[in-house]
Amino acid sequence: ATEQPQARARRRELDAVATQVSRGRARVRPVVTVARRGWDAIVETVRREDPALLVLAWRRPGWDVLGTTIEAILRDPPCDIAVVRGSFARARRILVPVRGGRYAHLAVAIAVGFARRRDASLTLLHVTEPDRRSPLGIYRLIGDMAFDPRVEQLVSRSGDPAEVIAEELERNDAMVFGATGREGAGDQLGPVGAALMGSGKPAFIVRTRTPVASTVF
Repeated sequence: ATEQPQARARRRELDAVATQVSRGRARVRPVVTVARRGWDAIVETVRREDPALLVLAWRRPGWDVLGTTIEAILRDPPCDIAVVRGSFARARRILVPVRGGRYAHLAVAIAVGFARRRDASLTLLHVTEPDRRSPLGIYRLIGDMAFDPRVEQLVSRSGDPAEVIAEELERNDAMVFGATGREGAGDQLGPVGAALMGSGKPAFIVRTRTPVASTVF
């Protein structure tokens, strides 16, 4: 019984946020539910609503997120997911490392959508093994999205992925990248993602519901 007044209070808060956000082009419908563990309620809501994307705020690995952890969420998301770290309010140049597969398509789609709304530009980066550099590789990885007007640069470099991406990130304000594609990986950021998160720059970490295979990330 004591939870019901709290739920009504949260609904009023969400209704106020929805009214403010809906003044733009976004359509917002608040959903309030009561559960013992917040993440269980979100999973059930995702199953019922079938959203295209779930957006969550970043928390350090091991820290509590609605009764679970960010690594557990990324390991088995209920739908395609984007975890946001930091503020993108001043981001005008965004780096998107791509490696192919659904993660790359999701990362580029999110970055393009943001860039269109915020008048930002994108750099798409593909890191290959030494002596295998080819800009055409990016076209093969993500298709027509590489031709979007918001894509300012297509960069193909060879070398250590963490080092190359870190160098390119110095020339950008933020990044959008996929969580590890390796099934069963304990660290869902992967070795490259974990290194990049130390940069302190804003980031979207994305993962699709369907896992992909990767030997690099």
